Amino acid sequence: MLLSTALAQSPDIPEHSSSIGSYLQGTVERLRGETATVTLEGGEIIDAQVLTSNLKVGQEVVIWKVGQRYILEDTVRYPHLTQLFVLFLLVTVLFGRGKGMRAIIGTLLSLLVLFTFIIPQLTHGANILITTLGGIFGILVLTLYFVHGINPKTHAALIGTTLSLLLGLLLTVHYSQAMGISGNLEEANYVSSTFFNFSALGGYITAVLLGTLGALNDVTVTQASVVQSLTLHQPPLAPRDLYRRAMDVGLDHMGSLVNVLVLAYAASALPLMLLWSRDPSPLWQKLNMEGFASEILHILIGSICVLVAVPLTTWVAVWLFHPRKKTP
Repeated sequence: MLLSTALAQSPDIPEHSSSIGSYLQGTVERLRGETATVTLEGGEIIDAQVLTSNLKVGQEVVIWKVGQRYILEDTVRYPHLTQLFVLFLLVTVLFGRGKGMRAIIGTLLSLLVLFTFIIPQLTHGANILITTLGGIFGILVLTLYFVHGINPKTHAALIGTTLSLLLGLLLTVHYSQAMGISGNLEEANYVSSTFFNFSALGGYITAVLLGTLGALNDVTVTQASVVQSLTLHQPPLAPRDLYRRAMDVGLDHMGSLVNVLVLAYAASALPLMLLWSRDPSPLWQKLNMEGFASEILHILIGSICVLVAVPLTTWVAVWLFHPRKKTP
């Protein structure tokens, strides 16, 4: 009963919707109120209706042609994104070297799983949470072992991340349904649930899991790496001392990472908080609204998972790394 809403099935839908009109690129030559004179890439000069703001002469823009109408829809951004992506690659390889390059490839593998498995399955009516959990586990196995190798450190990180994420799933499903979270306040969830006919609540739960995964990956790999380094201590530390010293680092990491999670979620909810400041409703009513309650739930679930993952991964890593005396 608890998972019935979140695990709703959806019927098959067409893979692609029919497009209307065509998209062109051009350069703004002149602006006159809500009309812009644009030179298209082929050299043709046209007048287009303006639907965006912050335009200037000489700017590259996207033109939507519908019949004989031209509509200036947006600015061209992908060249700047390409430049920034190249800079990101250079910085990652320069400072991260071989492991940085493997991290980039691991990230591309994660996106490959997302776009070739999770999204196609969801658009064909697959079970939302089962598909997402399967995809997430595939992402974890691919990225962790590819970037960090097949070794006890990676085993510990994978176990800690998986168990913490399962805890996050149980808490999110229980409290989102107990609190009556619909998931429809997220614009993307609302549109997707309408178009693809799947549960908006399932989409919300999936977003919580994916948002928590990145933080868990960071903290579990770090803790396993700390334990691995401490095992080189001479003379070897006893399991209890090894755990305590690793947790000294883990406690600092926990505090900073929880703060990062809270600030990241608060930043995403900034427009909502600005509206909140103008709302004359009492504080309890503001906190009770689904928009705020769902964000707070997201923050708390992510923080709980991180707080549980640190000691859990540390304990698993100690068990895997600690040298044991061979029995006769």
